[in-house]
Amino acid sequence: MQALSTFDEKLSIQDLTPLMLHHLTETTTQSLYHSAQAVVSAVLDEDLQGRAPIAMALLSESLLLLVLERLTSGKLREPSEPTMRHLRRAVDYMHSNIHRPFTMSDAAAAAGISVRTLQTAFQAHYGATPVAYLRRIRLEAAHLELTSADNILPVSEVALKWGFMHMGRFAEIYRKTYGLLPSQLAGLRRRNG
Repeated sequence: MQALSTFDEKLSIQDLTPLMLHHLTETTTQSLYHSAQAVVSAVLDEDLQGRAPIAMALLSESLLLLVLERLTSGKLREPSEPTMRHLRRAVDYMHSNIHRPFTMSDAAAAAGISVRTLQTAFQAHYGATPVAYLRRIRLEAAHLELTSADNILPVSEVALKWGFMHMGRFAEIYRKTYGLLPSQLAGLRRRNG
């Protein structure tokens, strides 16, 4: 992250695009471009760095994993067979560190497996990626905080705290999961409080 934050503010994602486009499909190029654009914008926003360290860590790692996955185009050796013990360690690590900014590399290291093996194991056992699992438990944490009578933070600050940088996406995921928008929940809490 520090290497990214040393960018000159005049450097834009367009300056990086030729480096990312070599040997990539159009869909992959678009994914990389949008991910890189989000990372560079976030890195240059010092206020956001301080308010959303969890989101910054996830955003940076997702870009790096996407680049590695696409640029190696399957040339990495296949992952070893993970055990349930590996998965339990990764899940325990995620739950124990949910409040901290960590990456899937950290969770994989805690489990004693590679990131790629972790991804394969999660997909096989949970039918989801480790990032999706982490997003779900962080959404649960945000929900608990938003429904707490002690909460005084606005919805946007709670979302940022738990790693959600895009308020529209957070609101939509929250609505699909809990049946109402987080802003509606805040309104109910004010009327009932």
